[in-house]
Amino acid sequence: MKLLMQKKDIFKISLFIVFVLTAAAAVFGFTADADAAVLIDNGDFIYEVLSDGTGAALKSYKGEKNFVSLPEMVEDYPVTEIAPCAFMGNTSVKEVEISDSVRKIDANAFTECTSLQKIQIPGNVTEIGDSAFTGCQALASLTIYDGTSKIGRYAFAGCTSLKEIILPNSFDEIGDYAFFNCSSLEKINLPRSLKTLGGYALEGTKWMKNQKSDFVIVGDGILIKYNSDDKAKSLSDDIKVIGKFAFAENKNITTILLPRTVTKIESSAFENCRSLEIVTIPDSVTEIGKRAFFGCTKLDNVNLSASLAKIDERVFSGCKNLHEITIPQSIITISPYAFENCEGMQNISFMSGLREIGSDAFSNCKNIRRMVFPTTLKKLNTRAFVGCTSLTRVEFNSSPQVKASAFSECPNITEAVFYINVSKLEDKIFNGCTELTIYSDNNYYLAEYAERNKVENDNLKNLPDYEDKGMLKEKEKNDNFGFSGAYTFITVLIIIIDIGLVVLFSVYIILAMPTGRHTRERQSAFAKGKYSSRQGQRPVVRPSASGTRHTPERRRPTPSASSRRTSDTNGNSRKRIK
Repeated sequence: MKLLMQKKDIFKISLFIVFVLTAAAAVFGFTADADAAVLIDNGDFIYEVLSDGTGAALKSYKGEKNFVSLPEMVEDYPVTEIAPCAFMGNTSVKEVEISDSVRKIDANAFTECTSLQKIQIPGNVTEIGDSAFTGCQALASLTIYDGTSKIGRYAFAGCTSLKEIILPNSFDEIGDYAFFNCSSLEKINLPRSLKTLGGYALEGTKWMKNQKSDFVIVGDGILIKYNSDDKAKSLSDDIKVIGKFAFAENKNITTILLPRTVTKIESSAFENCRSLEIVTIPDSVTEIGKRAFFGCTKLDNVNLSASLAKIDERVFSGCKNLHEITIPQSIITISPYAFENCEGMQNISFMSGLREIGSDAFSNCKNIRRMVFPTTLKKLNTRAFVGCTSLTRVEFNSSPQVKASAFSECPNITEAVFYINVSKLEDKIFNGCTELTIYSDNNYYLAEYAERNKVENDNLKNLPDYEDKGMLKEKEKNDNFGFSGAYTFITVLIIIIDIGLVVLFSVYIILAMPTGRHTRERQSAFAKGKYSSRQGQRPVVRPSASGTRHTPERRRPTPSASSRRTSDTNGNSRKRIK
């Protein structure tokens, strides 16, 4: 009986396990089916239903026909895409008719279709993907209708039979190397709507070889090639964009003056211009692409636009002669490797506004001695100043997130000053700085950092009054030398005015005030009654004792006999002799 009960229990348990496993398998199978791609095999064509169910993409073509016409519908789905590599490597197809339902030709869709000679792309196709027709050596007829706006990188590279291209006004972007080495291409219209033309997009074509002017400008003011051997050049006002590689590898140019019409400097525009020394970047420029001045080893004078929001990756990397730079207030981010290997860099001035400094942004800037970070800084990434071997002092005016190894391989840093209490310091920020002293206002987190990173207690101090004993003080001495400067001028001017006033006042005293002899005579006259203190006014009439008013009679003074004069008959006066 007990054995029977045990068998029943085992049976129930087994049944429960089977039920659980079956349910799990069902759930797993349902999920797998839901996630699995839905394929439709339609003879020579295999389609894949898009994940959102709005259409289908031609996934592959298995046929060997010379002429292929794509249908607009497969089952209940419109064919909206030609998927990546759908025709890739097909050597049979010579002409393809693309239906109006297609919206996109994906990357490598027709790569190495070596027999393809003719294709028409309807206006509903808005984008032609990267390398879509790369290596189609027999392609001689290409028609693109109005509506397409973008051609990807290498899209038609190596189409050596292509002679003419007419692009509609809907175009605004052509990717890098789009028509690279289309050696027969000699006629191409680039519409004014074009805003971006990728680097070397037309390099290796007959069209490019026929361009002889100093500036090759296409589309909406895009400079794609500089052909002159001049060392100094001021660009014309019809240029709005310095295109990719426009000046790259130029060995002659030393000075570039950009007009205020320029709004964008694209990637690698001046890459490896090893003679370039001076470039002016007007405030109209809002964007500088990656590696724009990479490897400009003689560049020593550059001003940054006050409209820039970002310094992109490796923009000034390898500019070994660049001594100083001011980061304007508009810049929020300095990207990784932006100033990498600027070995001559000595002074970097950060204006308030900067929030983040990327990894290796100033790596191996071996001549920087002091860094003062702005109050707006929020993040200092790993290895930002790695290898800055002359750096001795860093000052933080905010509480940024400072990543590990931010100042690694900077053995000469002796002072790290934190004017604001911090809470986001990772370990080994000052890795290898054996003589480091940290100054702060007894910040708990800094004390913790010092303990974790074996910084001696004697090297954790309160904030001192800082006195610059090096470069900055020498600069101040030079700035105030002699009688130069507005302050000295104002001081000298005040002294001259004071001397002039003193001289004028002295002259006034000498000429206008009475002398001592005249003063004594007047005092004597007053004493004898000859002068009235009210001289020039009517005499005062006082009542007499009898009550009547008495007016004193004016008498002429009677001249003495010795001073009487008589007149002769001729009217001449003469003294009468007594």
